Amino acid sequence: MHVATLSTADTTSRAGGARRRPAVARSLAALLVVLAACSVDEKPDTDPAAAVPSDTDDSSASRSATTTTPDSDDMSVTTVPPDTSSPSSLPAATTTEPADLDTPTVLIDAFDNEVVIPPDPQRVFAGDDTSLANLLDLGIRPVGAAVNQNSVPDFLGEQLDGITDVSAEGGLRVNFEALAALEPDVIVGPGTTLLKLQYDLANEIAPTYAYRYGYASSDELRTNLTDLARVFGLEAQAEQIVAELDARVADLAQRLSTSARADETVSVVRIFADGAGLSLRHGTIESVLMAEIGVARPPNQQSIEAFATELSLETLDLADADTIYLYSDDPDDPTVYDSVVASPLWQTLTATRNDRVFVVDGGVWNGISISAANLILDDLEETLGL
Repeated sequence: MHVATLSTADTTSRAGGARRRPAVARSLAALLVVLAACSVDEKPDTDPAAAVPSDTDDSSASRSATTTTPDSDDMSVTTVPPDTSSPSSLPAATTTEPADLDTPTVLIDAFDNEVVIPPDPQRVFAGDDTSLANLLDLGIRPVGAAVNQNSVPDFLGEQLDGITDVSAEGGLRVNFEALAALEPDVIVGPGTTLLKLQYDLANEIAPTYAYRYGYASSDELRTNLTDLARVFGLEAQAEQIVAELDARVADLAQRLSTSARADETVSVVRIFADGAGLSLRHGTIESVLMAEIGVARPPNQQSIEAFATELSLETLDLADADTIYLYSDDPDDPTVYDSVVASPLWQTLTATRNDRVFVVDGGVWNGISISAANLILDDLEETLGL
C-alpha cells in the first residue's frame, strides 16, 4: 500500500486562480515514520478560524435579480429576470464593461436586501474562504477576510500575503472591531444562515452583499462566482472562468469514458479535526465534480442529496472502493491518520490492498471556489491517469 500526498503549494495559473501539481507518491512506511515521530503535544498551533464547518452551511434558493441604477434626481429601476437556460447566468451576464466608476449600483442580494454598491470599490472584505478565492480569480485583492477553519485556502499561497485575517472564535466567527478598522468599501459573504445573523452588524460597517451560495450542485459551484462578480461589474470575466471550467470538465469526462478506470469506484473519507470523527463524502463539491466527469461511486454513495455518511472505525467497510481519497481538517497534525490506517478493517478495503489510497489537501477538497474545483480536478486527473 502507498499513500500519495497531493495538493502541494507549487502553483501555476488557471482561469485567474492558483493551481499546483500533485506531489509524487510516497510510501506508507514513510508516512508511518512521520506519524511515529509526532505526538499530540507537538501539534502546531493553528490560526483560529471563522466560519461554520461546511456540514452546517446552507445554500440559499435561487432568486430573480433586480438591478437599479440611481439617476441624478431620481432612481430608475430595471428588473432583469435571470436567463434560466444557463446555470450561472445572472442579470447583465453578457456585459463586457466594468462597473461605472462614477455611479453607485443597486443590487438585490440573496437575502432580498437592496444593497447600494459604491462606485469602483477599492477596499473589499471577503466574508468566507469561497469569496476570498473567487475574488482573487476575478483579479480583486481583498483587504481582509474571515475563513472556515475546515477549508483554510492555503493553496492560494503568496496570493494571501497582505490580506488581514479577522477570523474569530465564538458565535459570530468574525472580529467586527478588526473588520471595522479595515474601513472596507464593501463586504461580500455567502447567503447562509450564519451571515444572516451577522448581516446587520456587517452592514453598519459597509454595504454588505450576500451572494447566492451553495455547494451541492454544479450550478451552485458556478453561481458562487458569477453572482459575486455582479458586485464589481465583472460578469463577463466570471462567465469566461466558468466556460473554461466547463470545457475542462467535458474533456476529462471524455478521457475517463475511454480509460481503463472508467468503471472503477471511488470513495472520499474526511477526518474531522482532533480525530473527532469520520465522514464518507458524497454530496459536496468533490462529489459534484466526480459526477460531472463520470467517476463511478459505490452503491451506498449514489445520493448527492444525502450529503455525507457518518463513519467510525467499526464501519470503515462502508468506504470500500477501488480508489479512496482521504483528507483531514487538520493537515498540520499527521497523527490524525494513525488510528484509521492502523485499523484492521481498513486493511481489508479494496483500495488499501491495491495501493489506491491517496491523501489529499483538506483545504482544497473541502473548498467551494472555482480555484479549489480546478485543484480537485488536478488530483483526479493525476491519480486516475487521465
